[in-house]
Amino acid sequence: MTSLAQALIAIGLVLLLLSLKPTFAISQLPTEQQKGWRILFMLICCFVLGYLSFLFMLMNQAITPLEMVVAWVFCGGGAFVYLITRMSQKTIHLLIINANTNLHRAHHDELTLLPKRQLLYQAMDQHIQANKPFCCMMLDLNDFKQINDRLGHDCGDWVLISVAKRIQSIMPKDAMVSRLGGDELAVIINGRYSECGEDMAKDIQLSVSQAISYNEESLTIGVSIGIAEFPLQGQTREQLLKQADIAMYHAKRNKKAYALYQQTFEVELEKNDA
Repeated sequence: MTSLAQALIAIGLVLLLLSLKPTFAISQLPTEQQKGWRILFMLICCFVLGYLSFLFMLMNQAITPLEMVVAWVFCGGGAFVYLITRMSQKTIHLLIINANTNLHRAHHDELTLLPKRQLLYQAMDQHIQANKPFCCMMLDLNDFKQINDRLGHDCGDWVLISVAKRIQSIMPKDAMVSRLGGDELAVIINGRYSECGEDMAKDIQLSVSQAISYNEESLTIGVSIGIAEFPLQGQTREQLLKQADIAMYHAKRNKKAYALYQQTFEVELEKNDA
């Protein structure tokens, strides 16, 4: 009886010790219940001491029926704590994965997997706060509507995916490519226009203009790029996006691959609108 009671308590003790790891891991997560899990971790440590004390007390003495019942309770208690902490850890892990997946979907375009407008805004604000030169580029695919009308939206989607992949493949690690909607993309890249912005615009134009294969057809598409440099063409996110957009329309109207914003572009735009 003594050996059985000791074995039961030892099993419960081992299970308590095994529950410490998942409990500690959960207690480190930035959740509202963090304090509660830390308290539980300390309680389990106290239980471990209690199990050790009871196990030491049972050594070299006869076991009463009551102590045998307590040994079974201790064993069951250890098993209960272990199962609860392990199941909680797995459940919380799945919830975190699902939350991260949903967050990623909310902030990334479903078709191209590029960041959406909100992440672009955040990145631009961070660049502006750092007060270091960077280029904001607005990209619009030429004759994209004709591809949709002639070959269907599936083909248009394939073109967008192909273009997004090509542009991403030539970007520096600290650059960002974003889809704003339709066939309109945006790029932010560190550095001045004269240092890297113009070269990057040329690289984008060359990459996008390469033929795209779709259902045994070879498609070619151009791109119009408008560029605004911080802080020369704008000191705020709104200004930079507006100036880059104006420059993009100037490039499209004048059959240019890219254009750096100039104030004369606005006068030209007003005349065309009139």
